[in-house]
Amino acid sequence: MQYYIQLGLYFNRTVISPMTKVAVILAISTVIMITAVGNVYAEEEAINRHELAWGLFYKMMTAAFIVGAVVQGTLVYIIFRFRERKVKGKSIER
Repeated sequence: MQYYIQLGLYFNRTVISPMTKVAVILAISTVIMITAVGNVYAEEEAINRHELAWGLFYKMMTAAFIVGAVVQGTLVYIIFRFRERKVKGKSIER
């Protein structure tokens, strides 16, 4: 198969009209311009990074404790469920 590169994308023997190319370039440039203008004229809000960091820390620690509790519970269950039982006074047949 022979591939052609058009607009930086790979197409499999696809013929794209010039109007489609213009429309795609216009759409991409519009999105880029809206993003750039939005960033330039955005209002600056006072962000308390200390509160943001502690909030994130609290959420992550809560998730870590939950995961740790599940892992520890699973280990305890597996250890007690599949432990070797040594019976005193009884011979174990193999």
